[in-house]
Amino acid sequence: MRPLTVSRARSLGLSVVTVLAAALGVACDRRPTDSSRAREPVVAFSTVRASFPAALREFGINASAVVPFSRVRLLLTRADATTALDTTYEFGADADSLALRLNVRLGPSAAAFGEELQLVLAYINAEGDTVFKGGPATVVARRLSADGGPPPPPVIVPVHYDGPGAHATTVTLTPQRLEVTTGEVFAFLAHALDARGAEVAGAPIIYQSLDPGRAELTRFTAGVGLATGSRGTVNIVASRLNGAADTAQLIMLPRAHRLLVVS
Repeated sequence: MRPLTVSRARSLGLSVVTVLAAALGVACDRRPTDSSRAREPVVAFSTVRASFPAALREFGINASAVVPFSRVRLLLTRADATTALDTTYEFGADADSLALRLNVRLGPSAAAFGEELQLVLAYINAEGDTVFKGGPATVVARRLSADGGPPPPPVIVPVHYDGPGAHATTVTLTPQRLEVTTGEVFAFLAHALDARGAEVAGAPIIYQSLDPGRAELTRFTAGVGLATGSRGTVNIVASRLNGAADTAQLIMLPRAHRLLVVS
């Protein structure tokens, strides 16, 4: 029985959960004896890659750095809606991944090739709230032949933000145009809005400078930064995790180097 690996993926938010391995499956309910255990079919799951929101992937940001989570719940259900597995695993504060060994029984109606299961992922914060959710997605628990055989094809599971402010639909960035002198600090503020235009509290927003060499933000969760470039315009983008975004312009003016008497 090989391990199932769950990764936090600190460097990127793209591949946060990966099912790399397999489990032992049995179709009967009795506990197998040592002599019968060797005859149990080895079952391999599809490789599962969790795809977090595009805003995180495009900016190369780890999901847990924007919205912290400390646990992940794995739920596998069969075609008849019965539960094959429902387990929650803890993430240590400094852990990048978890190596897990699962024992999933194939259902009595499993086909010869194995069984299709529905997978749901829930990322849970320290307060017990689900902040990211993925699935349902179909994964295959396939019986392997004696020589191992090819594994089931990989499955991509889209993961969306499901925490506070998830119902917001748009984001607005203020001011829309800001002039600063080179060397000055600038500040933009984004507001998440619902379908009626009312502000939504708690919605995570990611800020990005499209030219960080000239206007660098102090962190990606705030629109504050330093104008270091020369004359020109830099676009500042604020994005919600659902993909809604707004863009403002930072106009940088050169600092005066000398005085000229005109009258």
